[in-house]
Amino acid sequence: MTKFASRAALAVLVLGVVAHPHAATAQTTEPSPERREGATERNRELGRRDADIRRARGVTRRILHDRRATPDVQRQATELNGLLDRREQILTQLEARHKDFVDRHKADIDELEQLRDRAREIDARLRAAREDVLKASQSDIAALKETSTHAADVADALRATYFQQRRDRVRRGQ
Repeated sequence: MTKFASRAALAVLVLGVVAHPHAATAQTTEPSPERREGATERNRELGRRDADIRRARGVTRRILHDRRATPDVQRQATELNGLLDRREQILTQLEARHKDFVDRHKADIDELEQLRDRAREIDARLRAAREDVLKASQSDIAALKETSTHAADVADALRATYFQQRRDRVRRGQ
């Protein structure tokens, strides 16, 4: 097998599993990220990546334990295994930083959540009060509309009468 052919075979094997997660035969006992209720798109993407990484780990393990695999393919599998180890180390560091951040700012986070809850309560009270005012004001609003319509009609009639009287005076004065 040529060097290029062995690399291509490894790439197809590893990338095929990573790019097409449903092609893998191994099943996990956890529900898929897509089926978890309330999962956001970002969480689903992270779940897919984690599943892809687990499958890639399985492929590298099989290659590293396969005596028939060429040295070049085994070297590439070892390199991939090292990259996956580094990824896990970075994830562990990030999780530790996140936990440290949450621990240090727990009081602020709790206070912010209390403020959000309080804001929701205030908003609900204001909404209810606004609805009460609108219900109590419906008769006044109807009276205002009726009075405004009547005032506009009277103003139109008055204007027409006034202009008619003016025209009549002008004709008489000629």
